[in-house]
Amino acid sequence: MVSSLENTTQQPCPLIVFDGVCVLCHAAVRFIDRHDSRQQLKVVPLQSELGQYLQQQFDINLLHNNTIMVISESGVFTRSAALFAIAGYLDRPWCWLRGFRWLPRGLNDCLYEQLARRRYRLFGRYEQCRMPALTLRTRLLENIEQLDELQSLISSARSGKH
Repeated sequence: MVSSLENTTQQPCPLIVFDGVCVLCHAAVRFIDRHDSRQQLKVVPLQSELGQYLQQQFDINLLHNNTIMVISESGVFTRSAALFAIAGYLDRPWCWLRGFRWLPRGLNDCLYEQLARRRYRLFGRYEQCRMPALTLRTRLLENIEQLDELQSLISSARSGKH
């Protein structure tokens, strides 16, 4: 039987750790849900118990650094590299956005950070981490009890950390 943390090829699904109170981040997760028809990506609110644990494991304070984190077998990605990693899993034409990763990383990260720093002011924030729509709940991971199923992904990501 395929675990909820594996896709149909039985490889661990990449995890997106996102700011669960950010309106823009929630919109991005809904976008991912609509355009990842193969259900390859899982999402973890950083305010959840599992999100806190993952931040500690990779020594990344997502709120302080204004970033999201993608954990995959290839490594751990933040800022613009995380966006390009996500784009690679999306349906066409959205997967083509990954081509922008060939621009200088400093430029991509600068643009990312400008938006990330202003995201609450421009888009708002929720008072508490919102429960996602019913369609998103199959992608959502929050509980530390799910950690056993994630150990192989965490080990692989550590060896390829970016």
